[in-house]
Amino acid sequence: MQLFSFFGTAGGSSAEGTTHDMALTPGLPLLLALALAFYCLWRAQPRGDTRPAAKHLYTATGFAVLTLVLSLHAFPWDFVEGWFGPAVGKVVGMFQFPFRFLSLGTLLLCAAALFALQLLPERRAALAAAGLVCAALLTASITETNIMSAQGESSYATYNQNATINSVGTAEYLIDGASSYEAIWAQPKPASGDLHLISYEKREGVAYVSVENDGGEAAISLPIYNYGNYYADDESGAPFAITSGENMRIVLTIPAGYTGTIHVRYHAPGYWRAFEALSAVSLLGVIGCGAFARRKRRTPATV
Repeated sequence: MQLFSFFGTAGGSSAEGTTHDMALTPGLPLLLALALAFYCLWRAQPRGDTRPAAKHLYTATGFAVLTLVLSLHAFPWDFVEGWFGPAVGKVVGMFQFPFRFLSLGTLLLCAAALFALQLLPERRAALAAAGLVCAALLTASITETNIMSAQGESSYATYNQNATINSVGTAEYLIDGASSYEAIWAQPKPASGDLHLISYEKREGVAYVSVENDGGEAAISLPIYNYGNYYADDESGAPFAITSGENMRIVLTIPAGYTGTIHVRYHAPGYWRAFEALSAVSLLGVIGCGAFARRKRRTPATV
């Protein structure tokens, strides 16, 4: 039902039901755009329309409907996670909230509206575009009115808060088996009385651990959750193996008689950088295509 709550609040919580919940809907203009897309598909089907806009409209509308279905409370997310196993469940859980699919649905519905307008006759396309613009203005004006009417006089004060926060968000990103309540002590823990912690600090994403080991091989636990992809070495470049210890903290094994400073840093996987490069190339491609299209429109036709 919330897909059709066009004039809800901009934010809120579902703790008290849907009354004070935020608006979980693409909005009136985009749902009208979806209806327009269905209308154009219904007209194009019997005519065998082979224009590129018709083909693109099928794709955009199909994926838009899929994102709306994925955002529904009725979609069996628990079944998907349980049936396909923990690997798929971990990927699915990264979305955290199903309503986030509405963001992707918004882009797809905008694209579907543009393709649908290209399939209509010029006069009907102008009327449909005007209707979508009016719906957008109506939604924006009512939403803004609701926001402004709820505003009152506010007082501001500047204060300094030094209290320790012993949580990671709402613990949604903690490793399985880790507890935020056991992470208050944010200092390394040597496992031996002969292993002395000289200093510990973090600078620009790198943890520096200075130790002096007067005994045999010993371990030291660092206040860093071991999410993987961490690398440790000392000033000479000698690597140190990293394992997981109590509360999923990083554990370093210090050799007997070792004295020095160990650097612990995070190394992002190579495929992360590959996807970043791919995203940059895709963005440049979109910009280039847009510039080429504008240039082509400005070029006068020759006979």
